[in-house]
Amino acid sequence: GFNAGLFTRNSGRLLWMTHPAWPSMTWQIYSHDYDTHAAFFGSKKGSEPVHVQVNLPDRRVAVVNSLGTPIAKGRVRIRNFALDGTLLEERASAVDAAAYAVTEAGEAVPDALFARAAVVLTKLELFDQEGRLLSENLYWLAREPSAYRAMSDMQPVDISVTTQVVATADEQEIAATLTNPGSRPALMVKLTLLDAAGERVLPAYWSDNYVSLLPGETRTITIRSPKSAPAPVSIGVRGWNVVAGAVRVAP
Repeated sequence: GFNAGLFTRNSGRLLWMTHPAWPSMTWQIYSHDYDTHAAFFGSKKGSEPVHVQVNLPDRRVAVVNSLGTPIAKGRVRIRNFALDGTLLEERASAVDAAAYAVTEAGEAVPDALFARAAVVLTKLELFDQEGRLLSENLYWLAREPSAYRAMSDMQPVDISVTTQVVATADEQEIAATLTNPGSRPALMVKLTLLDAAGERVLPAYWSDNYVSLLPGETRTITIRSPKSAPAPVSIGVRGWNVVAGAVRVAP
């Protein structure tokens, strides 16, 4: 919402209750125990200097360029999927994104598409003229709020996770590579760093978390924890429709 009115309707904003004094699932982006909540990663994604997004009130796609350099001859790819991973449609459009401006890039989901799928997973990708990926985003969209109940029936997905450890003087860094090898999307994959007793290692600093993977997609996440914290032994894996489990941290 802030991005949609960049420098016009919005010039500054405060986040209410970044750190509540009691356990809560509303607004907070970090917690008293140093855990990082999903809202943090959503805020981080939305704060990209160059960002592709859906404006939810009208389902229009927008490229938000808060840099001083325009993006010439860019391309936005829009892919819409059913909850079972079926590709419903794919489109691409050229875009020239002016500096310090929001540029529209078409419609995310044509209304007629909801006749084929009550909930549509919309994947957005913004490329520059050389084909380099500048920004990506994923949404689940429905015409009516009640349609989102279909997401409770999504089939579980097994995520493959491999790890590699890099030790430094003060920190231990782990690169975790997530792969969705199946034919169904995996939503909100949450990784948790665990010690030998199965307790959370905190603080832990994540390059990303609560990620969603379409069929065949791979994502690498880096996790840093101080040497003063318990040694990480495994990474817990869970998600909206993800088979829960844990993977050992490879030395």
